[in-house]
Amino acid sequence: MTKFMKKAMIAVAVAGTLGAVSTTASAYVYALSHLNVGSFGFTGTAPTGPVTYTFDLTNTATLNGVTDIQNASCSNISPPACSVTSPVLDALAAEVPNGARGGENNFNFVGPTGSYASADSVIYTAQLVQGVPSSSEQIAEADLVTNGAGRANAELQSNSNLAFDVNLVGGSFTLSFLADPDLRAAISDNPGSYSAQTNLNTSFTFVSNATDANGDPLLTVSWTPNGTAFNDCVVTGAGSAGVTCTEIADSQDLNRNLSTGTNPSDLTHSFEAGNVLTPFGITVNGFTGGAYSLGLNSVTSVNIRREVGAVPEPATLALLSIGLLGLGASIKRRKS
Repeated sequence: MTKFMKKAMIAVAVAGTLGAVSTTASAYVYALSHLNVGSFGFTGTAPTGPVTYTFDLTNTATLNGVTDIQNASCSNISPPACSVTSPVLDALAAEVPNGARGGENNFNFVGPTGSYASADSVIYTAQLVQGVPSSSEQIAEADLVTNGAGRANAELQSNSNLAFDVNLVGGSFTLSFLADPDLRAAISDNPGSYSAQTNLNTSFTFVSNATDANGDPLLTVSWTPNGTAFNDCVVTGAGSAGVTCTEIADSQDLNRNLSTGTNPSDLTHSFEAGNVLTPFGITVNGFTGGAYSLGLNSVTSVNIRREVGAVPEPATLALLSIGLLGLGASIKRRKS
């Protein structure tokens, strides 16, 4: 047998064996961001003028260049109107492939079960629409078991315009709610290049519609609950003298980022299977009369990437060794 024929037989044996090579069955790059909010209420000095409001939901999912975007909005100043029965506003789930979330408003965690990207959001109840405390839920989740990239994003925006008596001095209000955040970024894979990132951003603003000589709002109250012992509520503006904002509850971080490229790794924040809601709230005192905008914004997002070469599994390596040994024995017999 010539050297060329020997090399050809070895190549065939190796190629046939490696044809069965695949990534480990449990390999994945996964990320989740989820937020559940309940018992959201605004109490205090009552507005004297009409209250207007607009709610917006945006769900986006992208997997290997394929994108699904779903939007929904409602208002009491222009169509479509918000529903007076629950849910007040509901955006369709964004899913790639279709059905990845397992149904509309299914906020169970899908987990690392295959390549997908998904996002969903809903406003169950709204105080300004139904006269009961507001509640909402949103989720972004993605997983990769093959090479590629995935991302998902669910965003909730609420903006209300409140008019208080122009002669008001020492106005006050309390904003309170319960919330449960869940974040996870995990990698369990063969050697390669990958990343998993999950984000949660939540903010509240109370802004005067009146401006100073520079065009800036006379008063801005901003709150980003970070779960710290410090007061995360900030008051700014030329009209902020005498205005205070005090946290009455800030039980955990609602502005969090987890990111990993380490294999294996499993990072979590407030992650549990069920909903465990904890309290949050602020009290604002000392604002004067006029028109204000109350804005609420929450974003759950994930971003994952996987770039892994084919790695033989132990069983495959054993099969390859047997094949090569058999080939060597056959060559030896031919020589003898």
